[in-house]
This record gives sequence, structure tokens and C-alpha cells, in this order.
Amino acid sequence: MNEYSPTWYELFLKPIRPEQTAREAAFVAYWLPQPAYQAVLDLCCGPGRHARALAERGYRVTGVDSNAAALAAAQRVSDDIITYVQHDMRRLGELPGTFDAITCLWQSFGYFDTTTNADILRQISQKLRPGGRLVLDIYHRGFFERNQGRRHFERDDRAISETKRMDGDRLLTPDRPRCVAPPNREASRRA
Repeated sequence: MNEYSPTWYELFLKPIRPEQTAREAAFVAYWLPQPAYQAVLDLCCGPGRHARALAERGYRVTGVDSNAAALAAAQRVSDDIITYVQHDMRRLGELPGTFDAITCLWQSFGYFDTTTNADILRQISQKLRPGGRLVLDIYHRGFFERNQGRRHFERDDRAISETKRMDGDRLLTPDRPRCVAPPNREASRRA
């Protein structure tokens, strides 16, 4: 199970501009036209940025994530019209009810072995009403096949190092992106 640290959320998710979230929600809304698609399950919703954007467009949203801290953050900034549930996507079948649509965005699918990933897709299909839709955001395999290895970059004045590699049909990040060291900006200004 992927569990992201508070630092990961701060460096990679928090800086996402509202305009990007609005564009992503518009894309989802295009594929889930109302009134045919009203009840949406936002699977692996994290801190709820897509859940909020979809709710603002009139969808009835249930956000599901395994990370308690992310869900607490989502609840702090969301209206009561969004239901948030802490739950493991591998046990999706245990959730009550069905949905008009399920979204799984920001590359939140594919963390497990092939059998488990296939079972998650099976459970998703069982949670969709007949004619329901899945909007699934996944990594672009060709891009990562061409761009494997370690990369270094800065974000919020912190030096970041991450490694990504393909292993068969899986994208692996053997060492999670990590803050190598915050640059000492004060020392360089005084020098």
C-alpha cells in the first residue's frame, strides 16, 4: 500500500494550482455528463481536491482513501455534502451501494501486482451501475520507458531526488522521492 508522507503532500500536491484542478474536473465532467452521471466515487481521493471540484459542479461525491491524514485534510476544507470514507481500494467490494461513475485520478491505480490490480478493476466494475463509467488516470508507459533513472530537482527551496524504473509492465519507484537536503539559502545570502 502506498502511504505518502506529509512532506510528499506538501511538496507535490499542495502546490497544484486551482486552475489545474479546474481543468481536470472539466475533463471528468465532459466524460460524465449530468444528469446521467450524478453519484461519483472518487477512489484514492487524497485531500479531496477533485472531490470538491466535482461537488461544486453538482455531483454527489463519495471520496475514498486509505490515508487518514489526507482524509482529515479533505474534511477540513470540504462541505458536508461530500462523504469521505477511510478504506483500502483492495476491499472496494465491501463498500455499500453502487455509483454512476468512479474516478481514480492522479496515477492512483496500479500499485499492486497484476492479480491484485485486476481484482481491483473487477471490484470497480461491480460498484458501477449498469452503464456506469470509470475515469482512470494512469502513467504514460512510453514516457517512463524513455525517462527511467534518477532525477534531481528543487521544489520549495528543497533539493529532491527520485528514481523511477520500468520492471516488466510495472513502474517502480524503489526509493520514494525524498528531500535530500534543504539548501541553506541564508548562508549563501550572507556569503
